[in-house]
Amino acid sequence: MRGTSALMLGMLLLCGCTVPSDDDVILERLCSHAGREFQDATLQLTDGEPCSRGIVVEVRSWRYGIGCVRVALETGNGRPIGSTSLRGQTQVTPAKSRGLRILLAEGQETAFRLYSESFESELCTGTPSTRLFQLVDLPNGTVQSARLDSAGTDADGDQYASIDTGGTDCDDTNADVHPDNIEKCDGVDNDCDKYVDEGFNIGVSCTSQQGAKGIVTCDPSNSTQTICATR
Repeated sequence: MRGTSALMLGMLLLCGCTVPSDDDVILERLCSHAGREFQDATLQLTDGEPCSRGIVVEVRSWRYGIGCVRVALETGNGRPIGSTSLRGQTQVTPAKSRGLRILLAEGQETAFRLYSESFESELCTGTPSTRLFQLVDLPNGTVQSARLDSAGTDADGDQYASIDTGGTDCDDTNADVHPDNIEKCDGVDNDCDKYVDEGFNIGVSCTSQQGAKGIVTCDPSNSTQTICATR
């Protein structure tokens, strides 16, 4: 037995063969249409190039009444790349989550925004009941996993589900706070990026029009601008 193992090892060394890593095997299965865990739907965005990375998405719902879920991928700066819908035979229900695989090629970007919109309509028409998004970093040669809960709670009615129920709304009591909002100068994290009043240079030294020294603060009468507050 030892002799056979040594012979096999020697043959591998002589031919320069390597044993593929687990990551390589997972990527190969993903790109070659193998594996039941992501067979419900495929979003192929390789533009005719070989598949070299991918995202495995699990779409879930804890309540009935979701007729259609649209899943879309954008670049990190918001440019749409592609989308697909889960409905009919791939409808998402509490009894059945759905697997979606997104395939990408080597020459594309590495930072993406993964979106989902849930509709009562089976055709993904009308106003979505919830919107979710995740930021996904996807280097070449990798497979990333993502989970989207298509029935998250949206207490403030801004169509973004609460973080506490799998969504991305960091304040589900305020409809003016959600991930796609524009940051204001008001002491609030308006766009849910964990930063407050970014881009307004709050606290930086300044000089007023009268020549007095002060610091930059939010203008209480206009949340889109700042003032130089002096003592």
